[in-house]
Amino acid sequence: MSRPFNERLAVVATRAFGTMWACYALVVYSLLPLAFPDQQAQLLYWSNCVQLVALPLLMVGQQVLGRAAERRATETHDAVLEELALLREDRDKIAQLTTTTDKEGA
Repeated sequence: MSRPFNERLAVVATRAFGTMWACYALVVYSLLPLAFPDQQAQLLYWSNCVQLVALPLLMVGQQVLGRAAERRATETHDAVLEELALLREDRDKIAQLTTTTDKEGA
């Protein structure tokens, strides 16, 4: 049960961190030491904590999203191959009808 929860959390976090709003928030957060130079050590500590948590979380989210994309690509590939097989059958039937018609007309 924890695996689906962990994967959902990782995907949500990956999608959240992948937005421009997250980029803006991180830029503002990175500029905080300029506004509060006396708190620079503590801000650096929290910055490291955010990085240590976010990096593995984003990696897991990318793996989950990658697996889902690979699964969709495989399904699409299989569907295209099925359609190709049907088209080849139709082509062969048309070729048979054409040769049968040509023989009867000659």
